[in-house]
Order: sequence, then structure tokens, then C-alpha cells
Amino acid sequence: IALALAEALLACGRRAESQASFERACSVLEHEGDPLALARAHFRRGTWHYSLVCAPHEVRAAFAGGLEILDAAGIGTRSERDPARAALAWAEAVGGDPERAATLLDEVEGAGAPVDELTAIELGRARATTLARQGRFAESFDPGVAAAEAAERAGWPELAYGCWLNAA
Repeated sequence: IALALAEALLACGRRAESQASFERACSVLEHEGDPLALARAHFRRGTWHYSLVCAPHEVRAAFAGGLEILDAAGIGTRSERDPARAALAWAEAVGGDPERAATLLDEVEGAGAPVDELTAIELGRARATTLARQGRFAESFDPGVAAAEAAERAGWPELAYGCWLNAA
């Protein structure tokens, strides 16, 4: 309940209250001793900051924190980690270190494992932005278009719009 409340409060622009509710949720999850649920809570919070509001530094903190929890517990499958690393790569690409973003993208893409549609979108968005931040604008076009097309296939027109805009 505290996690859902944190999301709703953020959607209403009440960031401090959202943070307090998120911390309450984390406290409960830590007490229950379920590191996977705690990591998933961080990942969920990260998605709020690139869907409800655009705050790459919050996305970076949330996904990095969730991955650290998985690492510390020695748990987490590729299906948990790849979307988180793709989102973290996007955050690094738009508001952090583009070289770190490229490394994260290479890790996810280099494994050759199939990814779900949303992860494919994030990989394309992050790759396009990383290339643009590196001054490789012509190379950024194809991954941007691929992300836009994937967003359209997934039924996310608002995400597709942003991808098309960035590609343009």
C-alpha cells in the first residue's frame, strides 16, 4: 500500500511525501527479509521517474540501488536484471556518463538473450541517446527509429512519439 501511495503522490507532484511513503514501503520490505521484493520496489520507483516525471538522476539512483540489492543477495535472473540495466543505461545516457551507458548496453546486448518489447525500447532509446551524447549523431538514428517502431508495436504511442522526436 505504501508503494502504491508513493506512486500516486508522485503523480500528484508531491515528491517529498512520495519519498516518505517509498521509504516506509522499503522499511516493511526490509523487515520481511525479501531482497527480490525490495529490488523490485526500487525498479518500480525508477519507472515512475521516467514515465510520470522525467528525472534521470532518480532513475539512475533507483535502478542502481535495485541492482545493488540483487548483487548483495546474490539473486536475480536476466529477466530481472536486463530491463533494470537498460533503464539505468538510459539514465546514464541522458543525465550521466555516456561511456557507462555504452558499457551497460553492451552487457545487455552482448548476452544475446531475447528481451521483452519494453526492454528493446529502452535499449534503443539509450543507445540512440548515448551515440548522440558522444557526438555520433548519424549513428544514433537507427537505434532511435528501432525504439520508436518497437514502442508503436507495444502500443505505447506516447513513448513512440518521444523516440521519433529524438530520432528527428
